[in-house]
This record gives sequence, C-alpha cells and structure tokens, in this order.
Amino acid sequence: MDSTELDGAVSAFLKAGGEVLQVDGFTGTAPIRPRREIPRSPKPLKRPRTRPKSHRMTAEEEEALVCKIRAFAAEGSTQKAAREAIGISQMMFVCLCFEHQIKFQKNNQDHRQAANEKTSLKAKAKRDELAPKVAEYAHLGTRACGELLGISAGNVSRIARENGIPLKRYQ
Repeated sequence: MDSTELDGAVSAFLKAGGEVLQVDGFTGTAPIRPRREIPRSPKPLKRPRTRPKSHRMTAEEEEALVCKIRAFAAEGSTQKAAREAIGISQMMFVCLCFEHQIKFQKNNQDHRQAANEKTSLKAKAKRDELAPKVAEYAHLGTRACGELLGISAGNVSRIARENGIPLKRYQ
C-alpha cells in the first residue's frame, strides 16, 4: 500500500465518522543516534622496494653442495637431517634436489604401518579361524551364514574368497 492509497483510506475512515485518537506522551519515533566517526589512521610508511638479496654462488660451490646432498641421500638419512647438517635453507635445498634430480628414500616402516600390520595379522587369524564354519554354512548363502556367525556378509564373502569356499549365489 503506497502513501496515496493510505491517504484515501484515512479520509474515507474520517468521512464515515471514524475518529483518530491521539495518545498523550507519544512523540513519534526515537531519534536515531548519530554514528560515531572513527578517525582514519595515518597512511603507513611506504618503504622503497629494493631488489631481493641474491644468494648467488659459483658453480663449484653449488657442485660441492650437490655432492654433499647426494651423499646424504645415498646414506639414507632424512631431508631435514641433511639440510641441517649442510646448513642451507629449505628453499635452496629443495631447489637443488629438484634441479639435480636427487631423490631421498621414504621411510617405509613408520609406527602407523607397523600397527596396521599387527592389526591386519590379527584380523587374518580371526578370518582363518572362521573359515571352517563358513564352509559348513556356505550352502545357506552369504547373508544367512553371516547372521549365524555374527559377522557381516562382506566378511563372509572375503573369507570364502581367501579360502576357496564356493558360496551359494542368488538365483
């Protein structure tokens, strides 16, 4: 409803005998508080841009570093240990390794992999223990066998596959 329709509705209301009551003490809306102006901070100082420091080295120095890095890589030490022993930055170390195709061996046996091996060996032993029971109930089908043994149908299928047990398939 726009203002012209509102004015027409008010005048029709007054013509019909309606009254507008004025309530005492009502002054309208509360005044809007002015915004607090925050003074702007002064502009930061702009330093003139300088060229970055060049870490240039001679070819002989670079070759000496590469020989040291290769020795550490052949020895089987970690990248961090090699970098700290040589005393160069990480960026320079990575760049030299990349430019000269130096690869460090990854530590294949960490504690998580050892824990996973133990867990998988336990699970394999449990599956081998259940194999004769799965062979006994194989004629019932995957789901029924799993429900009787208290394991999932996927585990039943895996035990059957690992031990060469033929399962009854859906027809």
